[in-house]
Formats: sequence, C-alpha cells, structure tokens
Amino acid sequence: MRREGQVLHVAINETRTAFGSETSSSEFWIDLAHNRSREGSSNVIVDGGVFSAYQGTPTARPFRICHDSVSSLVSELLRCHEYAASSNTSLGGLGTFDGRPGTVLVTEGKVSYSDEHYSFVNKMFLDPETWLPFASQQTDTHRGSTGLTTDQTIDDTYSYNFVDADSLPADYFDPASIGYVPSDTQVNLRTITDMTPYWLGAEFSAPAPVQLKLALQSGAEQKRIPGVSNYWATVNYRDGTHEYGDELIMMQEWPRDAWEVARTKISGLEPYPGQGERVELANGYATVFLRQGSGSDPSKYEAIAYLADTVVFVSTLDPTHPASSAAGMRAIVRGLKPYR
Repeated sequence: MRREGQVLHVAINETRTAFGSETSSSEFWIDLAHNRSREGSSNVIVDGGVFSAYQGTPTARPFRICHDSVSSLVSELLRCHEYAASSNTSLGGLGTFDGRPGTVLVTEGKVSYSDEHYSFVNKMFLDPETWLPFASQQTDTHRGSTGLTTDQTIDDTYSYNFVDADSLPADYFDPASIGYVPSDTQVNLRTITDMTPYWLGAEFSAPAPVQLKLALQSGAEQKRIPGVSNYWATVNYRDGTHEYGDELIMMQEWPRDAWEVARTKISGLEPYPGQGERVELANGYATVFLRQGSGSDPSKYEAIAYLADTVVFVSTLDPTHPASSAAGMRAIVRGLKPYR
C-alpha cells in the first residue's frame, strides 16, 4: 500500500443482483505515508476522521473500523458493509474467485434499525503475494417492517496502480477541496433573545483528575410545547480530543418560570429530595446525582444547575466517559457561564 513519494489508486467495479443486475464503479486514493485518503469527490479521511459535504451539508465523524483491522485506511480498502454494522471477521482459508486463488477473509454480521434488519456474509479474497484484496463476494438478506425478505449478492473486483503524489493537486486530501467547511456552531445560540443561554465556551477543559476536554458541537435550539413547557434550548458538546469527536454532553435549558412548569409535567427530571451532592456556584447552585439505570440503560451521573434566570439540565451520552462521573459533572456545572 505504500511507496515513497507515491499514492495508491484503487478502482472498484461492482455488480449487484437482487431484482436484476446493476453495475457501478468507484475509486479512491490512499496516502498511507500521511494517514489520509480520498474517495472521489465525496469523502476525505484524515487521521481517522471522515469529512464530507454531501448535498452541501458539512459533516465530520470518526471512521468506524471494520473487519477487525487496525487502521481506518485498511478498513476503507476492505470496504465496510454498513456504518452501523456489528460483525466478526475470521480467516476462511484458501479460495478462488473467477478462477484466481487467494486467501479468504470471512466477515459475518448484522445491521439493525427500528423497522428493518440486514444480515450479511462477506468473503474477501486477498492476493497471496501483496495481501491486497482483488475481489469480494457478499450475500445480504434484508427483512423489512412488513416481514418481506429480500436477498442480494454483491461482487466487487479491485485494480491498483501507484501515482506520483506530486501529480495530484496540492490540496487533494484537504477536506476543503470537496467543499467541507466547519459549521458555525454558535449560529443558533445567537438567536435566543427571551432567555439567557448558558454554555462552557467554544472549548472547555477540566484539569486532573477529570482530564475532560470538550468542544461546542451545536448551538441552542428553541423548543416549546404548549401546556408542557419542554426545554427551550439545547447546547451540545462533543469530545474535544479530536476534531470529529462524538457528541458527548447534552444540556437542556429552561427559563426559571418554564422549569417550574416542566418539573411538574415531566417525570424524572429532578432527583428525589435529599439525593445527590449540592455544588455552590457564583450565581446559584447545582445538584450532581447518580441516575440509576434500568434494563439495558446503565447508570450515569447527571446534574441540574439552578442559575440566576435559567435552569440547565446536564446529561452525557456515554456513561463510560469521565464526563459521566461525579467529578466530571462538578467540573461542567462550575464551568457554566452566560452566552452573552
């Protein structure tokens, strides 16, 4: 996959059969020396992050490793089945594709959504000299919400050539070259006029022992439900250790008077009286408490900050992260400040 001063160009021809036969092709370039790749004009992978600008919407996320590989670039070459797939890969011995012998990697897995399910078996054929894939065969079984089952087969063939890195545009692996631009994460925060939204700043770090680093992912979004007075704004933070870190912290915010209505309408918002730890703040106080899990939902720490004219409910999306600890929640509520 690597040659000094060169980039690996990969072309894939695909044939799908379900209700007929469909063919397509794709290509991508892998610059292993700089840990980056590009797929056509749709995606750029840099240091394990996937950047895209599909239909003008910029997105950045971690690349999901598949086939038990150790690299996002190797995973891309081996062609992950689905973003949400759960799978296992094993060595399948020797096999042939169209008369050509190779070592076979077998990946079996499932993809489940709320109303449909897939199962698949993928056989990847590796060249015994280069260990690069030259073909793959895959069978899918799709079961929809109506119970109808559809089978599909997918055959891919690979071809390779190295190109001089200097022959590509200088910005070829720059996410901006496909139209990706970082989104304005504060745009909606600026629209809130009838309450004071609180945030942690564009970036937030907490020292040891928490070692918490966050970055603003999205601004406030106003939501009002007549008669219920649901949260009026959200401020979400992602893991700040990477530019494409996963969403981690969700803060729901209310004006104080709306909170008084919401707490009587929505069960489970507040901890039981006497539960949790009181944390004194400059313009109010907060309660940090452990919300007990039930069923498949694990226990996790949360917090409610009662500030001058705003109540902020803080929760984490990853119960295993240091943010979802008593120390993590204390650091977060102590870092809250008015946006304006």
